[in-house]
Amino acid sequence: MRSSAEKKRFGDAVRDAVRGSRVAGILISAPGIEAGPFDGGCRVLARALKRIVPGGRVITIEGQVTARYQPHRLVWQAEHYGFEFFGGGVVDGDGYATTRGEWMRRFIRNELVNRPVRVVAGETPSQEVPTDARVERRLALEIRRHLKPKRK
Repeated sequence: MRSSAEKKRFGDAVRDAVRGSRVAGILISAPGIEAGPFDGGCRVLARALKRIVPGGRVITIEGQVTARYQPHRLVWQAEHYGFEFFGGGVVDGDGYATTRGEWMRRFIRNELVNRPVRVVAGETPSQEVPTDARVERRLALEIRRHLKPKRK
């Protein structure tokens, strides 16, 4: 996918697939995930998108929080994951954003975030946000169905 229009069409198809019950159902019913695409399943979704479009990478929005056992210390932790095309543009369950900044602002607005956040290249490790290769494959297959042109 090279053009912004192609990336946007892909993002729209992902958003539509997520809004349909099948993608959310796969995530919610998967043991160990049991979360939707915006409340814990975003990492699995981003990895599924990478399976569909190998020319890109998973990126992370990190939020600044107080360290668990050191209340005087602030640390960064993974808050949300998305898929970034090489050459720009980010896709998550809400669809396509033309820039990392636009993606981050949408996340802040949708999640009512009121602490510092930043976007980092790559997938920030997290014990709290699950992964599952089997579920990634199932999601990728379901999303691919939404990418196929509709027959008239």
